[in-house]
Amino acid sequence: MKNFKLLFCAVTTAALLASCSTPAPKVDKYAVDCTQIRGFNYTPAYVAEPRHHIDTWVNYDPKETEFNLDLARGLKLNMARVFVPYQCFTELGDELAPRLQDFARQCQERGIGFVPVVGSGRWTRDTTLLYQAREWAEYLVAALKDEPNLMMWDLMNEPDLNRRMKESNFENCKLMYGLFKELDPATPLTIGMEKVS
Repeated sequence: MKNFKLLFCAVTTAALLASCSTPAPKVDKYAVDCTQIRGFNYTPAYVAEPRHHIDTWVNYDPKETEFNLDLARGLKLNMARVFVPYQCFTELGDELAPRLQDFARQCQERGIGFVPVVGSGRWTRDTTLLYQAREWAEYLVAALKDEPNLMMWDLMNEPDLNRRMKESNFENCKLMYGLFKELDPATPLTIGMEKVS
């Protein structure tokens, strides 16, 4: 009888615990209803301008990311747009990929898709550095294309914002489009425009 009571208590406790935990839904980029996207730009509070996008990765903190993404999930947000400048790669090298993958997987655990903004680099101002764009695209695709919640590549943020650089920025968008279409044809591509007229 004593063993039966222990077994009953164990089964009841397990059932209660199972009913209390609701795992986040898995994200599938091919089954997204775009009318249901509730997105946000992700920048942790511990980074400051002008290097905030770079320092998000140089000073990446998985615990802070966990806390922030738990808040996002609590607010029912389901899409994180995060900036990943080329300069992160020049400063971190191969240390960058595990940080990006940790972010992606923490998002996935919470049912949050992610959109890396990737198209800024020195090649936009100096065409002798165009090889860096390919190197960057190859690195990012190798690091992230198999993450199931990679929703799309954002090829450049607001290329139309800087009027002086507008033409070269649009050329960069074309370049990045060609590279990412070649290297990861399965993942959608977008550009974060300032204005749509």
